[in-house]
Amino acid sequence: MLGIVDLIHRHMHSDQRFTELAEKWMNGTITAEEERLFAEWYNAAQDREVIVPADFVGGENEHRDRILRQIRRHLARDERKRIPRWVPAIAAAIFILAASGLILWNFARNSRPAQLRANVAPASPIRPVADKATLTEGDGSVIDLEAASDGQTAADGKAIVDKKAAELVYKAENTIGAKAVASAVVYNTLTTPRGGLYSIILPDGTRAWLNASSSLRYPTTFYGPDRDVSLTGEAYFEVAPNPSQPFKVVAGGTTIDVLGTHFDVMAYDDEPVVATTLLEGSVKVLSGPQQMRLAPGEQSRLQKTDRRLYSAQVDVDEAIAWKNGVFRFTSEDIHSVMRKLARWYDVEVKYEGEVDQHFTGAVPRDADISALLKTMELTNAVRFRVEGRTVTVTP
Repeated sequence: MLGIVDLIHRHMHSDQRFTELAEKWMNGTITAEEERLFAEWYNAAQDREVIVPADFVGGENEHRDRILRQIRRHLARDERKRIPRWVPAIAAAIFILAASGLILWNFARNSRPAQLRANVAPASPIRPVADKATLTEGDGSVIDLEAASDGQTAADGKAIVDKKAAELVYKAENTIGAKAVASAVVYNTLTTPRGGLYSIILPDGTRAWLNASSSLRYPTTFYGPDRDVSLTGEAYFEVAPNPSQPFKVVAGGTTIDVLGTHFDVMAYDDEPVVATTLLEGSVKVLSGPQQMRLAPGEQSRLQKTDRRLYSAQVDVDEAIAWKNGVFRFTSEDIHSVMRKLARWYDVEVKYEGEVDQHFTGAVPRDADISALLKTMELTNAVRFRVEGRTVTVTP
């Protein structure tokens, strides 16, 4: 394979030409041959990390313009020098941005030459559903919240549907000192499907956001000394403070005790661990005889194989990226990445052959899955085949 400097001198005989091709790539007018050159540049620069900017805000066009300004600035500064070290990383960033709409990855090394493939594009776009959930009430009746009208009241009269916020809102109740009456304690369950998201304001004012394929079981009134809820899947909580009535989440063999705090719990059945990530305040995580108290920035992890509970410092922004509309991975195993994509895009994933790659990057969660898969294929570390709603992964 030609080196980066050789490629640029051979095919980009002038700085102006390089800038023109970058712009053509971003506006979709680049030719197949020029696209192939970008792929070759990427392969030659696979050891360089493409970083999501710290100021990752604004739209895709704004970010592309920022990249172009950076290119022009460096070209003007280094026009009489040899091709600078930043070129491969910038070329990779442009290529990835254009390929999938603000998708950035740090790709693993691989010597296989770049190939442009069309087998990742399904007959129709596969996008997440979002803003979709069902409410199962204590009497067994089920309400489709996506189909419900704005302001609709639940059958028990205690909650209304806020369509704009995709949220179920309960009326605040003060139950301090109240004694539970067995017949009066009613449990409802909020459930999101694969590809769905929803949030809820519980009767005590606590707010919870449910990720895809999750469910939260809760009482419609918090009687007694504790506020207990049960979770499967993943949810982010902002708990209303109430020292007289601690809040507890039961999930995946753990119990999280809190007073008032912000934290995320991930307890999917198909994941190897149950993780609790603390953003603010303090929580105590218990599993059998094991227990630990977390400080902000810490995550507890319960290994399902040996039931061992331990903690580690983590990037909390990555843990709740899903709530903010972004997938974020840091050296994440392909199997873990694909489990998340399967839940979010409602697809089945199959593997042919041994696939053992890790990825670092970020992508908006509203992107079409074919764009995301195409970008991952540019690593030449994996290949994908999409048939209906089945994604097959091969080395």
